[in-house]
Amino acid sequence: MRYFLYSIITVLLLSNSVALAHPAKEIILKYDNETKLLSVRIAHDSKDFNKHFIEKVWVSVNKKETVVQGFSSQDDLEKLELQYKIFNLKKGDVISADTKCNIFGKKAASLTIE
Repeated sequence: MRYFLYSIITVLLLSNSVALAHPAKEIILKYDNETKLLSVRIAHDSKDFNKHFIEKVWVSVNKKETVVQGFSSQDDLEKLELQYKIFNLKKGDVISADTKCNIFGKKAASLTIE
């Protein structure tokens, strides 16, 4: 009976921590053709950005991985803002950003160069 009770408590605690975790709410991509800078704004709320944060960001151009960056925390309770210099883009190229929360969830967004 004691084992059963411990098992139930463990399941409840684990499910509670996953319920508090979530993927990014939104990813906004902007590319400046003059400066060749890609701005990535990732909306991801956290009550403690040292325990719950965006762990990894992948940037791809035309489905070819260009940047992979990992993080061990977030520096803001609401968002993560990044910039990458990406050269040789032309009209019609598609930039994609994929994100992963360190606890639970993934989110992706894309932008077509005009």
